[in-house]
Amino acid sequence: MNNRLLKHFIIIILCYVIDSTIAYLLPYNFAKQSLTIIPYLGLIVFIKSVDYFKDADLYFFAAICSTYYSVIYANSLPIYILVYEIIAFSKTYIIKVKQLSLLEFEELCCVYVILNILVTYIVMYISGKTSIFIFTLILNRILPTIALTLIFGALTYNLFNYFERIHFITPLDDMFDH
Repeated sequence: MNNRLLKHFIIIILCYVIDSTIAYLLPYNFAKQSLTIIPYLGLIVFIKSVDYFKDADLYFFAAICSTYYSVIYANSLPIYILVYEIIAFSKTYIIKVKQLSLLEFEELCCVYVILNILVTYIVMYISGKTSIFIFTLILNRILPTIALTLIFGALTYNLFNYFERIHFITPLDDMFDH
């Protein structure tokens, strides 16, 4: 495992710990019928970290991060691996831009968070684990989570840019340091 992969994986693990700490303080309704906010800081940092890897390392990094999240925090292993690999693929082959503006990055984070929520909802609905309506999901979970995603997205974007300026490194330069 190379140094860059290990650094980003440790950052992602710390973000998952921060996620679970923040989630403890945010409203969460086990019946899922009222306001529920889920922090996706780990996913947002993963979206930004994707820019720092080449293809082979990228998909391995996505698999490691999603497997860690699935085993530690979730109970549906293949779903999150699929979502993380879709994010890695789409950031690499569809978007192809390494340096996004703040607005573009936040839009991308919102799209991926909504994708994550909807994929999880569809799987739960098909398996009979949930009975909430899509309107309730949008109103009570997606919209409040998107508000928090916009805050975390701005913080993540600015922190990554700050560290890039300190070390005079860009995502493309970092790929060739080994």
